[in-house]
Amino acid sequence: MSLRTQQHLFLMLAYICTVVLSQIFRFDHGLIDPVSLHLGVAVVGLLLLGSRAIYVLIPGALLLGALQAQTAGLALILAALQLVHALCIYSLLPLFAPDRFIRSQDSTQLMVAGPLVGNVMFASLNMLVIHWFMPQDNLGGLWLMSWLADSLGLLIVIPGVYAIFSDREIIKANWLIESTLLISIAASGGILLLGGHDVLPLEAAYLLFPLLVWSALRLGQITSSSACIVVLLILSSQPMVVAGLSYTNGVMVLLLIALQTAIYLTSSNRENARAVGAARLAGKIFEHASEGILLTDADAKVIAVNPAFARITGYATNEAVGRLSRIFDRRAGNPNIHQAELLHTLAATGHWEGEMLDKRKGGEVYPAWLSMSVVKNELGQ
Repeated sequence: MSLRTQQHLFLMLAYICTVVLSQIFRFDHGLIDPVSLHLGVAVVGLLLLGSRAIYVLIPGALLLGALQAQTAGLALILAALQLVHALCIYSLLPLFAPDRFIRSQDSTQLMVAGPLVGNVMFASLNMLVIHWFMPQDNLGGLWLMSWLADSLGLLIVIPGVYAIFSDREIIKANWLIESTLLISIAASGGILLLGGHDVLPLEAAYLLFPLLVWSALRLGQITSSSACIVVLLILSSQPMVVAGLSYTNGVMVLLLIALQTAIYLTSSNRENARAVGAARLAGKIFEHASEGILLTDADAKVIAVNPAFARITGYATNEAVGRLSRIFDRRAGNPNIHQAELLHTLAATGHWEGEMLDKRKGGEVYPAWLSMSVVKNELGQ
């Protein structure tokens, strides 16, 4: 069996398992799952394996339709909506985390493609279809719960699965202990929320946000996704007759906001850590390179030189930094006779390479092969 076949088989089984799980822990309000983990599994499977993986999702979608509907026609329609829903969100996520590392812009793209576009449209379609076949009371509340379940499914599964690829190095004994503690606290809070209240559950706000911020900054998205799943499954484990639909939606809204905050914090924290690591690596390369390296600002003033530059030219770092680079010095006596061509090529292409005469600190003139590149910031300056 090929690797691709194994991956498709695993996706099919994962999708079927999450469909069954959603039915076991379905809210006591009828047709709505506590969290559409199956939607998240479908979309992440398409992102990792490509659009052709949609065919392996058909058995799970048919099972979901059969479990939700009372007639074969409605079951087929709901199954088709599930598959089209996943394909729609997948199409709205081009070039999503190509190196399997979710950055801040990927978090924004996921939020727009899923909760703000795809889920709004398909929650509306689902409610129209269900209401057409089985008229429902409080359709607005059911629509909100359907949208929240789909949105939580995407925001839990996709960042969580991608974190398995990008955060492997942090999964150690201390991480497991701290993650278990955090998930246990989240589970305790979920049990407290089962009582239900007529007002917005402030205890959820005080509990969920600090927990997920802690998870985002210390433990990563795997722990955040796990904690959210535990809370949602606990909330759906008993009928919330006292709480009612509005309370359930209130808890889910708070959880969605806390989860999205955690995703942004996790992605930016990991991004910053990678940037620091890349800067340290670049610094090591700069320091140990055998070629002399000179950095100037836009005004041609030297801002950094490496040890090889000092060894070749005789100028120490404190003697070079802050001074105008002779390469761009137009004053009389400058040995660069190719300066006009150099500046023109740099302005046109951003790179120049060639040989010119340079002068050491002691006055010795020597031929040097130079390679120059223009580096711009995020504003193009």
